[in-house]
Amino acid sequence: MLAARALHAKCVPRLLLKVDIAKAFDMVSWPFLLEVLAQLGFSQRWRDWVSLILSASSSRVLVNGVPGWVIKAIDKKRHPFLWTGTDSANGGQCRVSWTKVCHPRYLSGMGIPDLRIAGFALRVRWLWLQRSGHPNWSDLKASVERSVSDMFAASTFTTLGDASIAPDLLHVVPPRFRGSRTVATGLANNSWVGDIRGALTVPVISQFLLVWDAVLPTQLSPGVEDRLVWCWTGDQCYSVRLAYQAFFLG
Repeated sequence: MLAARALHAKCVPRLLLKVDIAKAFDMVSWPFLLEVLAQLGFSQRWRDWVSLILSASSSRVLVNGVPGWVIKAIDKKRHPFLWTGTDSANGGQCRVSWTKVCHPRYLSGMGIPDLRIAGFALRVRWLWLQRSGHPNWSDLKASVERSVSDMFAASTFTTLGDASIAPDLLHVVPPRFRGSRTVATGLANNSWVGDIRGALTVPVISQFLLVWDAVLPTQLSPGVEDRLVWCWTGDQCYSVRLAYQAFFLG
């Protein structure tokens, strides 16, 4: 309906193709549909993203998340089943708070999955794909909860190569530089020093000297790409399981 209205508003003759997959999902020829998109002029990157969405059942959770009322409705069924094996239970039958029940067993919980936190962990994965150079995700934008972005920030760091993807090393600079200044351009001829603005108070000078000492020994590796590192795994790559567990540690 929204697509039809958008096309109608352009007041230009158009052809709208609608595929009803509600009753015949398994009978749809996805390669054919992707070929149709190619013939209509959609870029390869866009078609790759659509193909990835069609092949990943969890993509809806990753992009949009699950509405809170859905999780509450599911938990309302899980609570009584855990304690009574039925679909109803009173307060006296629920021996432990649901929050404690959902804690991992090594944190004295029962290890029952917390659906809300599981959704957070999956959306952290989406940020990981964005920032780690995955071709199908790096150019896509979507908002995530503060808890998700905070966990991603606490769980990752960047190993510098040529410093082309780390634009936020210099924290105290005017807003107009924050989106464009990279470590590489900041280190060139110590140009980051010129980005500092405002009164040079004693605390500012003291902090400047600390930053200077920290930046001075930094050596870049020309031709080597910067690499995003995940803190919680030995191979330094994102893990849904460990991301989920990390939410209980903070």
